[in-house]
Amino acid sequence: MEGLQKLFSLKNKNVLITGSTGYLGSFISKFLADSKANVFLQGKDKVKVAHLYKKLKNKNCSVTPLVFDLLDEEEMKNVINIKLKNNINVVVNNAYSGSSGTTLNSNSNDFRNSYEITMVATNNLVKILYPQLIKSKKKFGDASIINISSIYGLLSPDLGIYSNLNKANPPYYGAAKAALIQYTKYTACEFAKDGIRVNSISPGAFPSPKFQKIHPNTVKKLKSKIPLKRIGKPEDIIGPLMYLATSSSKYVTGTNIIVDGGYSTW
Repeated sequence: MEGLQKLFSLKNKNVLITGSTGYLGSFISKFLADSKANVFLQGKDKVKVAHLYKKLKNKNCSVTPLVFDLLDEEEMKNVINIKLKNNINVVVNNAYSGSSGTTLNSNSNDFRNSYEITMVATNNLVKILYPQLIKSKKKFGDASIINISSIYGLLSPDLGIYSNLNKANPPYYGAAKAALIQYTKYTACEFAKDGIRVNSISPGAFPSPKFQKIHPNTVKKLKSKIPLKRIGKPEDIIGPLMYLATSSSKYVTGTNIIVDGGYSTW
């Protein structure tokens, strides 16, 4: 049992999560902190990061706020160089920023911004942390990068479920998330020689509480399209995340784990 516990343990591991204050990000951050990991909370909103930091710190968790804009590479480097004194074991690329809509009401900046935060920022962060991940692999025997993609990186949303297409899941979101899955496979192959594992998770139908409250009919239609007949809850992503973050998946790299209640199976 002791060996099994160690296999699934995050205790004292240094984990950095981007977009830590968002709907899924804040839940993931709390779970990682509860798992006794040393959690580095990234966000660009100083007030939101401070609020999450205080909330977790009051639970006697090991957390460190990292306030920087992922789109500012120099700021990113400076904050990481100052705040990250120890090697990072796990990176969770969770950040995303964008609005809703369809092809006909999207503009050029929507596509650029979505790609910038999903792909360019992720690649910049990975490059900055790469030396630390190398050292972590040598010291602890494992290092992991986990990219949070989406089921819409694999299939298209059904626009028929939206009563207002201005609130639909937009084309640039899925395009960026599809790119992230490919990036996962590419970097998994490139970093395999270093023993750094790179995987992604694709959640499906995880609408925020605010969306659920404002658009109950859309949520009802979503549920009808899912074999398990419910939408995803934040805790549903924890099992796959725990698996990819710990040594239990030491022989797993370049894979994309779908967490969608069966949504993509029919």
